[in-house]
Amino acid sequence: MVKRLINPIISDSFFLFGARGTGKITFLTEFFKDLPVIWVVVDEIQKVPKLLNLVHHLIETKKLKFALTGSSARRLKQKGVNLLAGRAFTNYAFPLTHIELGEDFSLQDVLQWGSLPKLFSLTTDDARAAYLRSYGLHYVTSASIRPPSFHILIFWRTLYWVSV
Repeated sequence: MVKRLINPIISDSFFLFGARGTGKITFLTEFFKDLPVIWVVVDEIQKVPKLLNLVHHLIETKKLKFALTGSSARRLKQKGVNLLAGRAFTNYAFPLTHIELGEDFSLQDVLQWGSLPKLFSLTTDDARAAYLRSYGLHYVTSASIRPPSFHILIFWRTLYWVSV
C-alpha cells in the first residue's frame, strides 16, 4: 500500500476530488479504518449536486462529518451549487507522485505509462496498454452514456456500503 500525501483535516468535513482511478476510495478506506468517529462518505457527489444542500443542513444541525468524493470539481462549480464554503475543506487526489512511489519510482515508466495506481499492479506492457485504452475510452464515453448514480459509504471502524 502506497502512503499517499493526501492529508485531510479530520476535525471537519472535506471534499476529495480527483480523476477516476486515482485511488480516492482506496485512500478513504485506509484513512478511516482506525478513526472512532462516524463519517458519511458520498462518492461521485458531482452526479447528484443537489445533495449538497442536505449535506450542508446535516453539518449545521446534526454536526455530522462528511467526506465527499468526486471526479469533477469543475462540474460542480459550473452548476453553481452549494460548495459548503467554510464547512468543508477541499483536497485533491492526483496520480501517484515520485515521493509516494519512493524506490518504486521509475521516470521511464511514468513517462511511458503514467502513474495511476492501478498501473503498478499490472505486470505486462500489454496489460498496461489495455488498461489505458479502457481508461481513455471510459472518459470519452462516460459523460454521455452513464446515468447519474452515487454511493454512500459510512465508516465506523467497519466499512458499510449503501447504494442509493
